[in-house]
Formats: sequence, C-alpha cells, structure tokens
Amino acid sequence: MDVSTARAPQSDAGRLPAGAPASLRGTWRSAGSPGANVSAVRLDPLHLAHSGLPEGWSLEDATVFFSESAVHAVELPEGAMRPPVGSLPSELESWMEVVRYAHRELWAGVPSLGTTLVLSTADALWVYARGAHRVRVACESGDVAPREIPLGDGRGRLWSLDPAARWVVETRVEAEKEVTWTARWVPAPSLVPAASGASPAVAAPPSRPSPLARPLAVVRRRWRRDPWMRRGVGAAGAIAALALALALLPRASVTTATQWIGDVAWGRYRVRVTTVPEGTKLLVDGHDTGRLAPAWLVLSEGEHKVEVTLGEYGTTSFTVKGARGGRAKRSASLLGRLALGCADPSIVLYARVEGRALGRLPASLDSVPAGRRHVSFQGRDVTPWVEEVSVVAGQTTQFMARPERVPESGVVVARAYRVGPQGLKDQPGAVLFLDGKRSVVTPGKITVSRGLHTARLVYDKEASPVQLLRVEGGGELYATAEFGRSPEPTVADQLAGAPSIAAPPRVRASLTSTMPIRVSEMRLSVRRWGREFQRVSMTLRQGADGPVGEAELPLAGMTAGMALDYFVIIKSDDGEEFVSEMRTVKVTP
Repeated sequence: MDVSTARAPQSDAGRLPAGAPASLRGTWRSAGSPGANVSAVRLDPLHLAHSGLPEGWSLEDATVFFSESAVHAVELPEGAMRPPVGSLPSELESWMEVVRYAHRELWAGVPSLGTTLVLSTADALWVYARGAHRVRVACESGDVAPREIPLGDGRGRLWSLDPAARWVVETRVEAEKEVTWTARWVPAPSLVPAASGASPAVAAPPSRPSPLARPLAVVRRRWRRDPWMRRGVGAAGAIAALALALALLPRASVTTATQWIGDVAWGRYRVRVTTVPEGTKLLVDGHDTGRLAPAWLVLSEGEHKVEVTLGEYGTTSFTVKGARGGRAKRSASLLGRLALGCADPSIVLYARVEGRALGRLPASLDSVPAGRRHVSFQGRDVTPWVEEVSVVAGQTTQFMARPERVPESGVVVARAYRVGPQGLKDQPGAVLFLDGKRSVVTPGKITVSRGLHTARLVYDKEASPVQLLRVEGGGELYATAEFGRSPEPTVADQLAGAPSIAAPPRVRASLTSTMPIRVSEMRLSVRRWGREFQRVSMTLRQGADGPVGEAELPLAGMTAGMALDYFVIIKSDDGEEFVSEMRTVKVTP
C-alpha cells in the first residue's frame, strides 16, 4: 500500500465498555487558525484541512470538492489501489483515495500543497497527512509522549490512535512556524456499571420431569450403540454445511470460477481494456466487437490485434497474446493538445476544460482526451459561455474565443400607483429620484449605467421608501411606489464634517419608524472608484430616539477633486433591510 503506518501507544484510561453505542464514543472538533489560508471541512466523523491551490481554484471550491466527495467516499473507486483485505476500514481507504486523486490529478505541483484528515471508526482514530503538512499528535492526558509526523515523501503518512484518550492534532504548512489547523478528539465518559448486590434467596418450585425426557434418553442410547445412525447424521450435516457454504459464497467468485472453467475448456482468454477517454469503440483483428471501453474482450488463445478508435478523433492499436484461461489488462490513451486564445486582447478571459482550470488566455493544455470537449469561458465585463471544441488525438487544436461584452447600461422603468377603495390605480406625475437626483416623471423610463442605484418616488408631500436596484447590462428593472398606505420606515443619515482627506468625516445614520423595530446591524456602502461598493461596518450606540450607527468615511488613497458615493443599509432582527438614498460628495484636501 502506498502509505506508511505507525500506531501510537494505547491508553486504558477512560476506555468504553464493550458494546457501547457509537454515539457514546466521542467527537472531533476542529478549527483553522485566524488568517490561515486553509480549507476546513467538517463532516462527522471526518474532519479535514487542505492548503495549496492552483490558479483558478478558491478555498470555497476546494471545500465544495471535498464535501461532494463525501457522497462517493463509501467504497473504493474502480481501479483504486487496494491493500490486503481487512487491513484498514473501507471508509478510511476511500478518503485516502480521494486525497491521492486530488493531489495527483487536480493540483499536482502546486506549492504548499497538503491535506490532513482525521477520522473516527469503530475501533480506532486515524490521522492521515499527505503533501507539505507537518503534523503533531499529542495526548492531552499526558500519558503518551507527543509525536510529530515529518514532511512526507509524497506517499502520505497514516497514524492510528486510541479512541479512549483525549488527542490534539496540529497541522502546519512545511517551513511555517504557525499552526494552521487544530483538531481535538474528546472521548465520551465511561458508562457507569450497574450496582452490584446480593438478592434474597427465593425457593425454587419443585421441578417436574419433561415429557421429552424419556424419548431423548432412548435416542441417546441408540446413538451410542448404532454406528450407521452416526454416519447418516454426519453425512447429512456435511451436505448441509456444503449447501450453506455455497449459499454464502460471493456470487462474483462463483461467476469468475465458472468463466475460468469455460475459458479453459474452449481455449479462450480474457483481456480487460481501459481507455482514455472512455467510450471508445473496440475492434479485434479488424472486426467490430460491439463493445465500448472499458470492457472485457474474450479472445481465442494466441496473438490478436486490438484497435481503439474514436472515428475522426483518432485511432490507436496494440497486440495481445495469451493462453487459455488467462487474464490480462491493457490500457490505451487517445490524447491531444488544446491551445486557446482570445480574439479581443483587451479582455482578460479565463477558461476551464471539462471543469479543469486552464487559467488566463492565451494558454495551452496537454494530454486532453480526444473527442468533443466542453470549454467554459468567463471574464470581467463579458457574458460567460460554454463551447464544444473538437480535440484530435496526437494533434494540437487551435481555438480562438470570441467574447461578448456585457452592455454598459440598463433601463429603469418608473411606475406609481394610488391605493383606493377600488384597489390600485396608476398615479401619473410622481417624480423618480435616482441616486438622490431628480430624473423622470411616472410613467417613464431612464437609461442608467449598470451597477447599484437607489430609487425613491415622490408625489406632492408623499414619498416612497428608498429601493436598492442592481441594474444589469442590457437588463430592465422597475422602480415602483404605492401611495396612500401608512408611512413606512425610512433611513436618515448625515455627514458630520467636510469630506476632507486630512480629517475624514463620520457618517451617522438612524431608522425612523412609527413602530418599534429591533436593529441588528448597520453598514456603510462606499464606492470610491469603479463600479464596486466597499462595505464598512458601523458602530452602534443608543441614541435618544433609538439606535444610531457611526462610521468614518474611508478616504485613504483618494486625491482632492475625486467623487465618492455612499449609502447606508440598516438590517432588523427579522431580516428586513432599509436603505438610505445614495449621496455623492467631492473630496477636499
């Protein structure tokens, strides 16, 4: 097996009685260190930490990969390395294979690549580390000396621990002193045995002879005297035992034995053919077998030519030779090279091939399975899309991506209604204030740049609550108001001081409402340049009329004359959000 194994000294302290339910065995608790660049997954009874990712992968992507792997980590995948039967629990072998696959196939060669997992099974605790992780295992009770797993050689290290003791597993990336991730095993307390005590003696009632006693005595005497009876019972028992053994024998073993006997009798042998990619057509000596790889081929003894073909995407062949009853495995690959470019050099475009991150274009990828491959493209200010690209085995396929830019603007439609005895009626003449500035009168529409905007409708002395609109390029949004209803909560904000770089002002905000509302959070959204807003938490204090939030306007990095947009969002305990009108200020020295 591709792993080294060591067992820590066992401790009898706190050991559970035999037959204790699994819920009483204990629990793992794990957490990453503050600021650590690590993906932590908690899927009881497994806890896992991973560091080191290639370009295009985020820690969230790695967390999703390991979480989704939990669905499949029940049995070893086809073709996985299998240790001797019974050497390790099956769930541990499955998770080790998941980690090997991630290191070899997804993230090979990435700096600081390392994974550590801890797992509790019915009989032991397991610690498995692979890659650039240095792991320290210590027993909190102090009866076992701390052990440290050094940097592995790429194969991984595996430790087995006693589940009755308290353990601490600390992981750090090689060449770093700070602990990256910590997992603690807390065993359950021992079960309290039932109280022992003598019970008063109770006189047993007089026993009556069993009605079967006399017939049994006759059978016993005949058994001792009659050897043929003993032979007959022995033969019947042997036949029953043989029938039971055949019933318990795995069906796969019986099938395999039957196939082998038939192959020997008819002068055949079998070859297991696997290919990359799967689904290739298999031909033997120029004749179509009607099978697609992976598949077993049944061949007459001797030499044969096997062709693996994907039609227009490539063909390869190999020869096999075997004797009757033989078994063999062969594999073949139809691989090509894919080179991707972008027709618009001013656009930063990224690509993924069948889910595998390729990075920023232009880029190329070797060892791509032949056939039609799905390539996804995405980038800033472009519409993401997916294309099918044909890859021919042994050749380089050139593909030029042609992205479509997202439109720079969208449309906001303003509509107002009046609530009356007959229901809602259109209310023309209401004024739409977009980002605090008067724009159009209802019914009407206006073209605005994509991004966040605030909208408020005013008719005479009535005003609607402020709405936060996220306008998409080429999209259309509605800003609506219903006049004639009870007043709704509004956000009031003010700037305390001039927007000076030397002395940044503070923004104060509060919620005005006719009904009491419990405020859970206030935050300031600021846009200093570009389209994106930065969120700034506001400090809450109790004012005369309710909670008041304060935050300093972030002016660092700005110069005099630049413009800054901001608005305030207040969130209640019930999850409702109330927004202030967007304001624009010009920065002064």
